[in-house]
Amino acid sequence: MVHNIVKIKLENIDYRLSLYYSYLLPLFKIESIDNKFVFIKGHGSCKGLKCIQENNTIECNIPDQCKPIEYKKILGLNTKQVFDELMDKLNISLENIFRKITLIYSDDISDKKIIFLTIFLSRNTDYYRNTVRWINYILENNCIKNPYKCIPLIRSYQYKQFLEILDDLLEVFRSYSRKYDVFDEIHDLLRIRHIGLKSINAYLLHVYGNTYYAPIDRHYKLALKKVGLKGIIPSKKHCLLFKLHCETCSMRSRCLYHISRELLGKYNGVFQSISYIHGRISSICNGATKIEDLEHHILGDLRKLCKTIDNDYKEIICKIKAEFTEFNKLL
Repeated sequence: MVHNIVKIKLENIDYRLSLYYSYLLPLFKIESIDNKFVFIKGHGSCKGLKCIQENNTIECNIPDQCKPIEYKKILGLNTKQVFDELMDKLNISLENIFRKITLIYSDDISDKKIIFLTIFLSRNTDYYRNTVRWINYILENNCIKNPYKCIPLIRSYQYKQFLEILDDLLEVFRSYSRKYDVFDEIHDLLRIRHIGLKSINAYLLHVYGNTYYAPIDRHYKLALKKVGLKGIIPSKKHCLLFKLHCETCSMRSRCLYHISRELLGKYNGVFQSISYIHGRISSICNGATKIEDLEHHILGDLRKLCKTIDNDYKEIICKIKAEFTEFNKLL
């Protein structure tokens, strides 16, 4: 059966960097052809979507079964406005590499199960060396339908814990497969053992594109500290006690999740995304982290990136810090 293809052209988005930090990365096949960056949606919603990026221009072929509401999420067209808004409000230079970042996300049921599993398996391990490889095993061997089939292929405690909570997870996904309150789903996910605050905040960001929420990893914790935000990470038990209603929580004035969301608002997930990209790539550039083959495949020649990434990030940090007493005016 032949499907029609819709062609669209885009500009001013760097999909190398936008895919690099994304939990949707394993859903794509990455290719480099004649110095062009090619990415193809290999699984789930909008399967077959193909984009070719050359310098500042992107041309995408959209399968006709892929609705605009779907591909705008998958290509980060809905969220780009929030990133642009922050850059403009902070008067970030036009040459800054972070101006071309967006957030790709998907709440389609066929995608969100894989995105959740990617987030869950990424805990306490190298994302590019291990997590993406594990997810590829799962997709190639159809272990989404039969997870026990991948036990010989993935000998990690993360996958073992996933199997321990599989029945609870399936029940939550069955319960929230149609129209529902997202935060009821989040509360039920958090109630499951082994699932913590960082995972559900990453889920809100990368599944629902909700940039008010951001996982506080080591990169983001350091970034928040640099702009003057400090706090504590509450226990999962405490958040469940207040049913994730931060406005009624007794710890809200000390909780770093609440403080960052309250002060940064819809730019919270934007700042976290930028801080992760900088933290990982800067670590590679200064030799502290070994670059994985997958990273090389996505990022290409790092020489130009390594020359600019620290200064570009410093500009954002300095602008946020300088504006912080007036930051509520940006929200």
